[in-house]
Amino acid sequence: MPKFINRPLHDHMPHIDLAEIILAAAVIGSIALAVGFDWIYRALPS
Repeated sequence: MPKFINRPLHDHMPHIDLAEIILAAAVIGSIALAVGFDWIYRALPS
């Protein structure tokens, strides 16, 4: 039997530290900025 099956349920939850939150926010923010600038560029009259 693999060890992870015998673990309690709360051990399956990954511990999210501040670095992962900052990294996720940076990725989401950069994607949002790219989409936003693309939308603004398309919306501007050429």
